Amino acid sequence: MISASQETEFDVNVDIVMCIDATGSMTGAINMVKDNALNFDRQLKDALKGKHRTIDSLRIKVITFGDLTFGETQRESPWFDLPQDAIAFRDFVSKIEVGGGGGDGTESPLEAIATAMRQDWVKVGSKRRHIILLWTDEGAKMPGVQKVMPDAPRSLAEFAQQWQDPQMALMDPNAKRMVLFVPDHPSWEFAEALDNVVRETVDVHGGLSDLDMGLIMRYLADSI
Repeated sequence: MISASQETEFDVNVDIVMCIDATGSMTGAINMVKDNALNFDRQLKDALKGKHRTIDSLRIKVITFGDLTFGETQRESPWFDLPQDAIAFRDFVSKIEVGGGGGDGTESPLEAIATAMRQDWVKVGSKRRHIILLWTDEGAKMPGVQKVMPDAPRSLAEFAQQWQDPQMALMDPNAKRMVLFVPDHPSWEFAEALDNVVRETVDVHGGLSDLDMGLIMRYLADSI
């Protein structure tokens, strides 16, 4: 068996879409992203050093969401090439305003994930990773409840097909990964059956205080 120290280094092109619940209770988690935006590229590269991996290119995009059925909006950033666009990335996340929430205890994260799946993911390079990273402290409203986004999945089965069905999947099956930081809520149980998905249960009572950027980087490094 080859030890970690004997592994050959390789380059990989990485795209990350961060889907962030922007309702009022998520202030702490959003501030964590704001505080680490300028150092995101360096922190990820540091996390990969122990795995003898390097990144040839890194892009990041942010999608914020709330509850579409209560008129809360979904917002999307452009792609940011890091580290070149680190200041623009920092400026975008610094302007994220939290608000809303407190409706029926669920938000619209699956619509945000569906939007992420439709992105123009990087297609060049010998190795690629397309990663969706999501965190929320609420349950997920089932697809089809809201009618604001006509191209969103109409059912949980359609959502699952768009993620992993060989004929309908919207992402490269060899490149895609998804990491979910979500509460212990029945609406998230479906994620256990999806390929290439990691579900980490968060402490909603602490305002996701158990989340830190080091933990997120470890999950990202494992995904790459």
